[in-house]
Amino acid sequence: MRTKLILSVFGIFAIIGLLLVFQTNPSTQEPEVVVSGADSWMYEIIEPDSSIDPNNIYTFECEIRVKRPEALTTVCADFGWAVWDLKWGKWDAFGGYGEGIYRVNDCEPSCAEGTITATPADVVLTDLTFDGTRYYFNTAKIRFKDKSYDEDVYEFVWDIASFYRESPDMRSPKIYED
Repeated sequence: MRTKLILSVFGIFAIIGLLLVFQTNPSTQEPEVVVSGADSWMYEIIEPDSSIDPNNIYTFECEIRVKRPEALTTVCADFGWAVWDLKWGKWDAFGGYGEGIYRVNDCEPSCAEGTITATPADVVLTDLTFDGTRYYFNTAKIRFKDKSYDEDVYEFVWDIASFYRESPDMRSPKIYED
């Protein structure tokens, strides 16, 4: 009986401790991220310009720098939701415009046994950055083809550069250099 009482009291204190740690108090929130140094270019969106060579524009497949990718995702571990079989119609500084198949795994009852659904989709790449040598699209906007949308409304807006930005040790310029 004493052991149960001790465990119960310990459990209550553990829960209270967790609540205090995860409490959202403005004085304990993290400050705005300020980036400087070699990677600061990744956060500076630039205005597109018609003089930018389309052959010098890239985007990201997780940590890999690519031109006109065949697939896009923000779930780099398993591509649980992604746009596959991308075909690019337009690729210039003002955006990449392509068509592909959006596939998602419902992971029911598990991801290994889940059902994958596929929907034709349009993809727009935007938010150009410049590293001093190359240009990069950072955002993918996805719409399903069988659905009608208002002008600036998308099914998904993905930050496809986040994995590249947040995992600098995974970048390998020698492997992915042109």
